[in-house]
Amino acid sequence: MTVAQDRILPQRAARTPMPDGAPRQNGALSRKFWIGIGISVVFLYLALRGQNFGALWTAMREASYVWLIPAIGCYFLGVVIRTYRWHILLRSTREIPMRRLWPVIVIGYMANNILPLRAGELVRTYVLSEREKVSRSATLATIVVERVFDGLTMLAFIVFAALFIDINARVRQLVLIAALLFLGGLAIFFFIAFSSAWRVRLLRPIFARLPHAITVRVEALIIEFIAGLGSLRRAGDSGLVALSSVAAWGAEATMYALVAKGFGLTLTPAGAMLTTGVANLFTLVPSSPGYIGPFEAGTLLVVQQILKLPVETTGAFALVLHAALYFPITVWGLYYWFSQHLSLRTVQQYEKAETT
Repeated sequence: MTVAQDRILPQRAARTPMPDGAPRQNGALSRKFWIGIGISVVFLYLALRGQNFGALWTAMREASYVWLIPAIGCYFLGVVIRTYRWHILLRSTREIPMRRLWPVIVIGYMANNILPLRAGELVRTYVLSEREKVSRSATLATIVVERVFDGLTMLAFIVFAALFIDINARVRQLVLIAALLFLGGLAIFFFIAFSSAWRVRLLRPIFARLPHAITVRVEALIIEFIAGLGSLRRAGDSGLVALSSVAAWGAEATMYALVAKGFGLTLTPAGAMLTTGVANLFTLVPSSPGYIGPFEAGTLLVVQQILKLPVETTGAFALVLHAALYFPITVWGLYYWFSQHLSLRTVQQYEKAETT
């Protein structure tokens, strides 16, 4: 599909630059940050209430941490597969080798762990645009598609696990919400990717009422965003994205089972898939950086209330599992961040400009 086919507005000779907007106030960001912290505290309380913290500490001291070595290896295998998936999604705009995408992926995951409001997605967009000169709107489109396929994979894991494990009402409600959210999102993106005539019919009357400077800029962003959805127009690429999503999350589910072994717990493949799916869907709830609170709540919902594993041991398992997911990728991401002389202030200015 060409740029001319994607154009929403009639061709105009002049292109007026948009005026610089006022930066977003830090107070709003601070409020959102503290709201996220409050939500995390609530989820942590709900997850850990009733725990015997003495027994939990004993379980942590007696655990066999040698299992963390293969577990973390499985996690990074999943990150490698996600890098391949992003390579597939991006090649509709530009062919970028995986070795050059790997640091960007790791930096993005690190940023999600230490910055509020899932800022890692914008950080990844910024870093890739600076390193590879790829359109930021197209890059953001590929990341949004990633998230949709991640959500659908989590949904598939839960549905598959439900063939072998009786799930409770809370998980069934989660499945319904996830199905509406992610299946609806996928349908919308396929519609956007394939229906250029409808895009024009829907958007041109709206843009006709807006100032020319705004419409020109928004049209350019929409065209770039649609270019980022190019992989959805190719059945082969869409299939590779789906398969790599299953493989990446399968590697992470294996990590969960390996960490559980260190605590003397047995997670069957179905149990590991159910835990992975529910825990990660819980992280959709806005919270503090690193998804602290919702992750523990989702993990313990499965291993304690559905799988009926020991309370104190599973509490320790959930905390150590989250630490294993958090610290290695964060440290590696910080190494890449400082070795490439990236500036947090520059990224924050970029976020404000994108919001404006």
